[in-house]
Amino acid sequence: MGNRMKRWAAAALCALLTLGLAGCDLPMLGFADYDVSAYLQALLDSSYKNSHAQFLEVAGGDASAAQANNDTTVENTAVEFCNTYNLAMDETQMDRLEEILGEALTQARYTVKEEQKVDTGYYIEVEVTPILSYQGLEPKLQELEEEAHEEATSVEGVSQEGDVVTVDVNQLYLDKVLDYCEEQLSQLQYDTAPQTIALDIRQTSQGELQLDMNQIKTIDETVLRLAS
Repeated sequence: MGNRMKRWAAAALCALLTLGLAGCDLPMLGFADYDVSAYLQALLDSSYKNSHAQFLEVAGGDASAAQANNDTTVENTAVEFCNTYNLAMDETQMDRLEEILGEALTQARYTVKEEQKVDTGYYIEVEVTPILSYQGLEPKLQELEEEAHEEATSVEGVSQEGDVVTVDVNQLYLDKVLDYCEEQLSQLQYDTAPQTIALDIRQTSQGELQLDMNQIKTIDETVLRLAS
């Protein structure tokens, strides 16, 4: 995990947030209204549900750029999971974790409301019903770590053939964590009510739309909640 850096799909987001009117220098009220809600819906579907058809239709570009939305979101979520629970997974384990959390994200629940035109640009609300299955796992992970130590102790020693038997307790523990995370996919737990996240999308004098990336990160952290 050491060489995995948190990063955002800058190119795709640039396509979303730069809907400029090339060569035009008009006052803001003269700009045509964009269907920003549809654009945001397409981005979220591409990022979480790995569904790219609408994103490609509204944003253009190629399939690889659209796929980067999902790849980056899933990778960031896996890194956040490891950071939250202080886990040091190897590449193989990280790949499996990404597969698991990527599948969980395809079951994300969110609704993009209709945008509202305001003086500074656009105001949009996104209602998200958080996935809670991976939140507050500290007690469960402690239980799994104790199980790993007990299993390792029970098999370590000298075999009948005289070979020394050792077990990598940490690897056994991490595999148990991954098994547990995978089990949750069949019974994901959601919050009882959606949460509203407000997005303030600014429109420049050149017609470009700009969104604070911290707002997108807030959606990410709400869709699949980790922190208690």
